[in-house]
Amino acid sequence: MFKNFKPEEHLGNQQLAKSSVARGIRANILEHYPRLSDVVDSILVNPLMLIKGKGDFAFFTFLVANNEIVFIQSSKDSPWIPTLRVIHQYPSMMPKMQVDTGAIKFVLRGAHVMAPGLLEAKGGAVEKNISVGAPVQITADGCVHACGVGVLSVNSSDIGPDSTGQAIESIHCIGDGLWKNYHYKK
Repeated sequence: MFKNFKPEEHLGNQQLAKSSVARGIRANILEHYPRLSDVVDSILVNPLMLIKGKGDFAFFTFLVANNEIVFIQSSKDSPWIPTLRVIHQYPSMMPKMQVDTGAIKFVLRGAHVMAPGLLEAKGGAVEKNISVGAPVQITADGCVHACGVGVLSVNSSDIGPDSTGQAIESIHCIGDGLWKNYHYKK
């Protein structure tokens, strides 16, 4: 998704978040990531800045704290999705879906994760009871840190040995433009 992301080209209007807006964002983040309750204030350092995307990323809003892009949102009603740098600092913050070794190279190119790449028989793993549209981190067999983050396309309980098709819509991966350009320079 963010393969060609360049801040100087793809970041548009910026505004400091009013305190009421910042409280709403904080509440939304804690609603989706309750495991962050002890550390959310160290991530969302004031002043928070909201930056609208432009061009290919016109539908995205970027949340900047401490001159780093920490969360992204694709629409007003969608959950805030953490960047991989935040996930690497707090790896237990969200559910994990593990791809097998054959899928790693595709995930690192930004490809969506297909259900067969999550099969346990090949080294994959699926966290159960996660619903469609929930943000998940994508880990790889044999790796410690997440290599991507995405949104579930199907309920995780429906992913099994006979599953086919897309299971996770990839949003952000290691090596993409957002990974390389996470600092916001005014």
